[in-house]
Amino acid sequence: MGSLITTTRVRAVAAACIAPLVVSCYTYAPIEIASARPGDGVRARITPQAASRLAPLLGTGDTRVLAGKVIERGTDQMIIEVPAVVDVGVGSSMQSLYQRVSLSRADVIELETRRLDRVRTGAVAIGGAIIVGTAAIKGLSGGPGKEPQPGGGGTDTRIPVP
Repeated sequence: MGSLITTTRVRAVAAACIAPLVVSCYTYAPIEIASARPGDGVRARITPQAASRLAPLLGTGDTRVLAGKVIERGTDQMIIEVPAVVDVGVGSSMQSLYQRVSLSRADVIELETRRLDRVRTGAVAIGGAIIVGTAAIKGLSGGPGKEPQPGGGGTDTRIPVP
């Protein structure tokens, strides 16, 4: 029982240490609309009027932040591809699709670009490899004949003393 608690505690500590790294593999940096390029991952904070206009299109509530990919950018507008939730109609199943929305320069309060942070991603990959490797070594280190005998051993393991 003691080793189960120790193993559980070690896993909890490892998960607590890795969780912030997993979430932070991407970094966001503010950019001007003019510097957004097609294919860039972006996060756009939009006006309440634009959010209420796009809500029925995206199948969401009044969403003020859109995360997606820049498809096209003109001088006064840009097209972003964002996830949209669609009711399939079979029971209560939902399907996630992508919707292209057009935003004018006046609709966008702030635009941020999403970049992969290679250092954090590498740290997550190395941490995951260490955890998987440790679990594999622990799982494979036992074998037939290496298990402890129940009850601390039997009389077969005692050597009679003359």
